[in-house]
Amino acid sequence: MRRSPSGELDDLEKSIVADVLAYARAGDTEALASFLERAGAAFITDEVLRVIIDILRGRIRKKRGRGRLAGTVQREIRIATTAFLLEQCGMTATAANEQAAERHGSNRRSVERAKARHRGFRRSARGFLRLHLEGYFRLRDDEIRQLIEIWKRAT
Repeated sequence: MRRSPSGELDDLEKSIVADVLAYARAGDTEALASFLERAGAAFITDEVLRVIIDILRGRIRKKRGRGRLAGTVQREIRIATTAFLLEQCGMTATAANEQAAERHGSNRRSVERAKARHRGFRRSARGFLRLHLEGYFRLRDDEIRQLIEIWKRAT
């Protein structure tokens, strides 16, 4: 993941960090470990550091019972985001849901539930494109628009 030029976290990054910390505080420390492996030291804010210290001191432990695992939520988010991106590329909601279900080995109803649970990702689909296409692949806005147009014609 890439930090914004000012060194501050942008809204999408803050949202991701908040979600990861919520899972860590609930006892799913694997979510925090995976995030830090992928994101790197640049995302260790004061709040992240406090949670890590609490985990090491034993103040945060795995809870009894079975809570929602971050891996399950991440899968739902991927499914919902796929459907939202397909809709942005010009597909109808029904067609986008069917395609997302097929691509993720799921069914249409599961896609609808994932979209309902993660409605906020509809607004951040553009941020998702910016983070992945611009951030990771260093593409400009005009190149991203070109890719979307090519994708629209191909589907």
